[in-house]
Amino acid sequence: MLYEEATLHGNNRNVPVFRLRVAQHYLAAGRLDEAMARLPASAAECGGHAYEWEQTQIALLRALGRTSELREALWNQFRASPGARELSAWLDTAPAAEHPAMVERARAEVLADRHPPAVQARYFLEAGDTDTAARCIMARL
Repeated sequence: MLYEEATLHGNNRNVPVFRLRVAQHYLAAGRLDEAMARLPASAAECGGHAYEWEQTQIALLRALGRTSELREALWNQFRASPGARELSAWLDTAPAAEHPAMVERARAEVLADRHPPAVQARYFLEAGDTDTAARCIMARL
């Protein structure tokens, strides 16, 4: 608590980042509810520390056993940066019977025009689908 007070008292320019640091300390100490209470409401509040916020949120949700919120957070992470590792983490939140539909949803997300061709191609190359990877690049030449 003293660390939290000292951190938040000194410099108010980056309060969300300091709150993120405090949440990380509580997480490391196993004080999960306190960590969640200190975590800023969104990654956007943390500016250049958005990825760090996402990782902290995911770790907290996982530790708290909040599966549906964890699944949503991992889906959002996948949407922001589609990759095999992100897909695998998201799939791990669901029973195997749901995986085919989830993989199809991920495929549709990657093919959406909001992702650059290089991101799309990398995803499909990681999945071993070289034909789709090539089509992603060729479609936007």
